[in-house]
Parts: sequence; structure tokens; C-alpha cells
Amino acid sequence: MNSKTKRHAWALAALSIALVFSSAARADSLGVAAASSTLTGAAGSTVTFDAVVSNAGPDPIYINGDGSTLDSFLTLDDSPLFNLVGIPISPGSNTGPDALALFNILIAPGTAPGIYTGEVFTIYGGADGGAGTAYDDLADIVFNVKVTSAATPPKNTPEPGTLLLVASGIVSLALWRRRTNTF
Repeated sequence: MNSKTKRHAWALAALSIALVFSSAARADSLGVAAASSTLTGAAGSTVTFDAVVSNAGPDPIYINGDGSTLDSFLTLDDSPLFNLVGIPISPGSNTGPDALALFNILIAPGTAPGIYTGEVFTIYGGADGGAGTAYDDLADIVFNVKVTSAATPPKNTPEPGTLLLVASGIVSLALWRRRTNTF
């Protein structure tokens, strides 16, 4: 291979690499600013992940789906995310200054207290003009769930009026018995 062919091969390789990296740099992506990356709740309860979603890309982005990897004691409810489906997030804008609910996590009753780390929620979509055909990975949200002990149910203690009624009945019986024994 002569030097001229080598230069052309290197130039072609450099151009190919530049094209690959320039298209990757233009990939659709969302910024997700979480209200908290650790959700805390008791076993048997539901916690909500809130965040502000922003579009730093050059095109409007549509959310078309999601996915998740969770611990077996956790169940994801993605219905809050679908409030954003079909609504374009314009370039340079966000979902507003207030955090929106993106998903809920249901903590199974009996889940041991502790921190469940590395849970992932993925948002899919893209700049498809609202057709619902793009399923690019727009954002991977890594979060933790801190499970506290289950809420203890209140003890069934009688009300003071009930105690007074029972006590007066016992006193009445005692007085009646004493009266019947004296005759």
C-alpha cells in the first residue's frame, strides 16, 4: 500500500469517526432534575418520584414509553409519566419550575427495612413529531428506595367513656350482690 492510499484510508477513517461522534452528540436526550434521588417509605406504602424534565437538544422531544429494573420487593407504577405523552418538550424548555410526578414505587408489605440501591427508570422517545415511533433512550434515572419499618397500627384501647360504663356496671353489680346477701 503506497503512502497516498494510506493517507486516503486515514482520512476516510477520521471522517467516519467524526460522523459517528457528531450524530451521537445530536442524539435526543432529556435532563431530569430530581426533587430527591432517594425515596423513603414504609413497607406497604407508595412513594412518588418527582422531577423537572428539560430538553437541551435542538428538536422537540416526545416521550413514548419507559422501562425499569427494580428489586423484587418494589413495583413501579408509571401512569404519572404518561401525562407527558404526546406533548412536545420544546428545545431549551422544561416541564415547568415545579417538579412533576414521573412514577410511583409501591413497596410490598413485609419488605425488610433498608436501602435498595441502583434502581433504574428509563424514559424512551424522540423527535418523531408526535408519531409515537421513536424509542430512543432519552434518560436513565438511577434512584434509591429507603424502606423504613412498617407503620404500626394503632392499639385498640377503649375510650374513657367505655371504661367508665364498665366500671359503673361492676360497681352496680357489687352493690346489688351486697344488698341481696344482707337480707
